[in-house]
Amino acid sequence: MREEKGHERRASTRKEMETKIEFFVNADIIAAKSIDISKTGLRFDTGEPLKIHLRMNIDGKLCDREAQFIWATRNSKGSMTYGFEFIPDPKESLF
Repeated sequence: MREEKGHERRASTRKEMETKIEFFVNADIIAAKSIDISKTGLRFDTGEPLKIHLRMNIDGKLCDREAQFIWATRNSKGSMTYGFEFIPDPKESLF
């Protein structure tokens, strides 16, 4: 899922933040269904988004949150940028 340039699809306002993030990928086996395959990769569907657990420092406070994978893009130098959506937690607010 990729945002189109000039078209904002975010539901909330963003603020710049640079901090170290630790994330833990759930080690469960997740069922998926293949869509297509080529010599360089494959595409598949899952019943729900892949989830991770995040730990980060925000404004001096250690925050633990769960998030689900939304999008990814390869950058010009081969690194990756990922987008995750926080899974609502009524006990904690980041902002």
